[in-house]
Amino acid sequence: MNSIRAKMLLGGVFAGLISLILAAVNMYSVNQGTDALANVYERQVEPAAALQDMDRNLKEVRFRMAGMLLDQMPAPGSKIHVKEVRASIPAQWALFKEKTRQNAFAQDASEQIDKIDKQLGLLPAFWTSSKPPMAARIKQPLPPCWKTSGPLSSPVC
Repeated sequence: MNSIRAKMLLGGVFAGLISLILAAVNMYSVNQGTDALANVYERQVEPAAALQDMDRNLKEVRFRMAGMLLDQMPAPGSKIHVKEVRASIPAQWALFKEKTRQNAFAQDASEQIDKIDKQLGLLPAFWTSSKPPMAARIKQPLPPCWKTSGPLSSPVC
């Protein structure tokens, strides 16, 4: 083993073995990192996004209701939006509950989740009570002469 050829061959085998070990460690660490990120995404990011959607939708409903009361928002579009939100809120909350069932929460967070659970039970009554005021805000359609006349002409009905 004193020849240069033998030393080069031994060095090449040794370098190949080290490369294979490093590749195996790399593959293992990449798989572990991917699994950890997937776990964080499923248990933290998706539930947070569901809560943000709920918050955004409820704020939008509040904004639209105020806009309707001030005659700044169209009632038909607001009714459609409420119908969509009415269906999405329970679905978003169910997604949050499903994705976080294995999470450990602090006591105050657990209390807030329980409080939201109880408050969501009141939403159907709220949706029902908001129907009459929203229905009352829908105005009668404009007569055809108002729809066809220009902005500067005076309509004659």
